Amino acid sequence: MEQITRLLWLIAAEVGIVALLVLCDAMLPGTLARTRQTLGAMPGRSFLVGLVNTAFFGLLGAALVAPGGAVALIGGTIITALLAFLAVGVAAAVRIVGVRLRPTTPDPLRQLLIGAIVLVLASSVPLVGWFVVLPFAGLSSFGALLITLVQRRGGVDVQPTAPPLPWERDHA
Repeated sequence: MEQITRLLWLIAAEVGIVALLVLCDAMLPGTLARTRQTLGAMPGRSFLVGLVNTAFFGLLGAALVAPGGAVALIGGTIITALLAFLAVGVAAAVRIVGVRLRPTTPDPLRQLLIGAIVLVLASSVPLVGWFVVLPFAGLSSFGALLITLVQRRGGVDVQPTAPPLPWERDHA
């Protein structure tokens, strides 16, 4: 019975992660469109930027949480912000995966869901998923988000392309 309970918690967590990624994509379409461009153009640089920033802010947050007290609140805030930025970055990577797996699918939400499910399930695979897929996807997409946020808006500006709502679609 205990194993079934653990399995149900794991499934609930993975469904929650997919929902979080869909929410990030829906709430930040312009930022994520530019992040996808950055990630597609320079994945290696994005990975290095993500690795350095995750290491710095992760260690800083952990060092501030360790002593406890009021300083721990600052450390917890840093760690929470780091995880939030990671989630937003991974939402961009999920869209890329979905588009590459299903390029002819007309529904962007379906592409996003397919990408999210594939990435979440691939991250769940012991060893390879935990130590290769998840770190690469997380760090490279986080780095691409950071590059996108700090670079000036020069060059081509990507307009957010939100999918039409069901009642806005032309049924003719």
